[in-house]
Amino acid sequence: MVYFQKPTEHYSPQKLLLSPIGPLLSRLTGYKEFCNKFNSVFGPETKPSEKELSEFWEIINTNNGKHIFHNLITCMRDRIEHRERWVSALQTANIPLALINGSVDPVSGQHMVARYKELNCRLDYLAELPNIGHYPQVEAPSQVVEHYHRLLDLTTGQLQGQSKNSTAGKTSMAEKKPSTFERYLSIWVLLCIAGGILLGKVAPQVATTLDNFSIYQVSIPIAACLFFMMYPIMVNSSRRHDWSVQSF
Repeated sequence: MVYFQKPTEHYSPQKLLLSPIGPLLSRLTGYKEFCNKFNSVFGPETKPSEKELSEFWEIINTNNGKHIFHNLITCMRDRIEHRERWVSALQTANIPLALINGSVDPVSGQHMVARYKELNCRLDYLAELPNIGHYPQVEAPSQVVEHYHRLLDLTTGQLQGQSKNSTAGKTSMAEKKPSTFERYLSIWVLLCIAGGILLGKVAPQVATTLDNFSIYQVSIPIAACLFFMMYPIMVNSSRRHDWSVQSF
């Protein structure tokens, strides 16, 4: 959430890591320095235990990870370079957005929420956790889960409303009755075949004349009849396809 802050608002240790001495600081940072800095972003009543600090330190040092601290903090530059695109995406989002935020976090706490609102970003659900710092999921996991479930209830209700509208559209399409021509198409085909046979018997000269209307051995009268017979089916299929694409 750093990119919601104003350009001058950065946490001091972040500025040092981003400076030319950042790589050196990463290498020189020991367990004691880590504990002091890490503790400072937690809430006053939710500081990590010695055991938790030790476990965090072990995770950070996996594959020599602490040596890339200065590379990770380049997100501060990224948020300046991509600010307009990132903020615009949140201002024009077409899905529900929520914030579950630790209010006393010195990096992105209550001041970040204020900035988020100031920028008029979409906000469907807001949970501000007092006395909680940078890691709500660690400091107050039960509260985070509770608010997350509330968010799910909110979004589920919205999605169900959209689903009902979509289902209503599908039902109206499904209930559309075919025309009289479409319902009895097989009968029309049989009648045309019978009529052609009868015409050939009663007036063979007419059949001979019709045979003369051909191009490259393709009968124009037969092609015309086939077109008018298949046209309603093709149009109906095209409409169903267009509707399904729009629904998707």
